[in-house]
Amino acid sequence: MNEFFSNLKLEKNFLGAVIFYFFVCTFFIAKYSYNKLGFDIVNQSLTSLFFVIVTLFLTIFYPNFSSKVRSRTIFISVLTAAVFAMIGIIYTVDINSLDVDRWSAFEIAVKSVLNQQYPYDKIDHLGGRTSNFPGLIVLGIPAYLFQNMGMFTVFSCLVFGFSLLKRFSREAALLVILLLFGSIPFWWEIYVVSDLLGNFLLLASFLLLAPTDFSNLKAWRIIGIAILAALIAYTRIPAAMLIGAYFFRQVIDLRNPSEVEIKKRGSKLVLAILIFCFTITLLTIWVFSLAPNRQTIEKYNPFLLQSSYLPTALNLFCGLLPFILLFLVRKEKLQLIKIAGISLAVPVLLSFAYTLNEHGWYACIYESKFDISYFNMALPFVILLITSSLPNTPHSKLPQHPTTE
Repeated sequence: MNEFFSNLKLEKNFLGAVIFYFFVCTFFIAKYSYNKLGFDIVNQSLTSLFFVIVTLFLTIFYPNFSSKVRSRTIFISVLTAAVFAMIGIIYTVDINSLDVDRWSAFEIAVKSVLNQQYPYDKIDHLGGRTSNFPGLIVLGIPAYLFQNMGMFTVFSCLVFGFSLLKRFSREAALLVILLLFGSIPFWWEIYVVSDLLGNFLLLASFLLLAPTDFSNLKAWRIIGIAILAALIAYTRIPAAMLIGAYFFRQVIDLRNPSEVEIKKRGSKLVLAILIFCFTITLLTIWVFSLAPNRQTIEKYNPFLLQSSYLPTALNLFCGLLPFILLFLVRKEKLQLIKIAGISLAVPVLLSFAYTLNEHGWYACIYESKFDISYFNMALPFVILLITSSLPNTPHSKLPQHPTTE
């Protein structure tokens, strides 16, 4: 264990990621143990402390444990059990009694578009309106066909699990899903049939698997990647910023190759960006052409809703943050994952601090003046950083990935 902590000093990502992970989980424990179970501050603290101890125990002793078991078998078993548990919960819960409207906002958006109606002026079961961009509406169609929007997160978890096995060692992949499925925020997302975490699990999967050099790819693969990137980017503003950083990183990389390589890489990158923009344009025309008039679009659109949580100056800073971090975060295999974690955590922390200053702690946490579920956007990336930074984990280093070097 002494070796563990001595090596830990060298892992700069680990401490910050673990603190954020515990920070978010403790918030959920505090809020819902009080609101649902009536726990006082002492019981809230004891519950949080128990969670922290168990998670630290798992993390510290995981290297010894993982070397003695069949990690792939356990990984598949845990993922399968979690999927069945998720399906059981989302089809059992009385969704109309929930005081969270993400599922109904998601459903009304998909239903409206499939019925050739403008989605952004429709009212959900709590009287709110959807802020989902067209890309998320398209990605939500399979879940709608299953008659439960919670299936979106189930599908996202399966995609995320596949990406872990492709990109990580089996031991590291197992730790990722143990930390994910062992977190309170994850199961809160499942219980309230939210699409938020599923959205960013898909984004994490894309950033893990998508190549950052198109030089040796055939045109059909580049087209497929660009269309998928457009769909994921056009889900929420933070996703768009990070997909933008994904392409901008490739533009930056054009500074290094020879003139011949620049032409080869540059032409394929231009193809990808053109297909990306064309897909965004098609989605925009498809959805916004359903509005009865221009005034409806100006009054009801997802851009207004998603940009209303922070002052304009801070929104601008947060939008530029992923691009700034490309020059500040060392280029490595998980550069984009680290950038994503920081870029998603900072705006939420700023919004939380702003609301905390305005309303105070009790109103923020226990009276829901601030929606703590927005912290969940960064959760997949934080967990990936914890795992990749963990010292002494067998094969914890990612396998060589020629497209990310």
